[in-house]
Amino acid sequence: MENKVIVVDYTTTQQKVEVSHLASPSKDRCMALILDINSLEEHKGEFNNISLDSLYPLGIEALDFVVSMNGRRDTQIQDYKIAIQKLCNIINACLSFEDKGCVLTAHLQSEKDEVTGRGRMSPNVWGKDLPSLIPKMFADTFQTVVQTNAKGGVEYLWLTKPEGLVGFLGSRVRDDLPRLVEPDFGKLWDGKTSSALIVGESHTGKTRSIGTLPGITVLFNLEPKGYQSLRVPYEITSSLRKYWEEKKK
Repeated sequence: MENKVIVVDYTTTQQKVEVSHLASPSKDRCMALILDINSLEEHKGEFNNISLDSLYPLGIEALDFVVSMNGRRDTQIQDYKIAIQKLCNIINACLSFEDKGCVLTAHLQSEKDEVTGRGRMSPNVWGKDLPSLIPKMFADTFQTVVQTNAKGGVEYLWLTKPEGLVGFLGSRVRDDLPRLVEPDFGKLWDGKTSSALIVGESHTGKTRSIGTLPGITVLFNLEPKGYQSLRVPYEITSSLRKYWEEKKK
């Protein structure tokens, strides 16, 4: 089965510089994402996997959506609780297809554990509780790492077990995984479907990992040119709904 990605690139939306000294949150991009996700049900026979790249801009879009829908420029404390619900709704909608693989990527941020006072790494997203909530939503949580191989080349790998400051890694469905594995969802899931959160620093293979999903993947892209890291055939559209309509013609 050839791997192919349909990239829904929301970073191509025309952005204007606000002339006021106050930021003006926009709901347009998050609204487009929500409508595109809702279109998946009608076309579920046309794709095999869903992916979101990546968590931080997704969180920003969800928060801006809530503030904008309330007709305000500034963020208030009550907006965060509503935005958490909206963000989780978006992720859960992608996870709700039992016969589809689902992958979310995220950068890492450093923070201090309030109980122990020790430093730790967590998925990069705003909020006090959200960074620890997100990994619990996925069956697999791996970290991308890059190391030099015996030939002096670059080797991309997944770290599958807690290590150092990253304590939330692991798999609910595989107890036999070694510490480092090849980043390949086709081999990891072995013909089955599951879900994964892939975390890591920039240029360590997070988006590249999405290309290993078997079959056709719909990638909701919020990272500028992030899809260029894919190493499989892909086609780009600014609207998944528009893509489905053009396919009918």
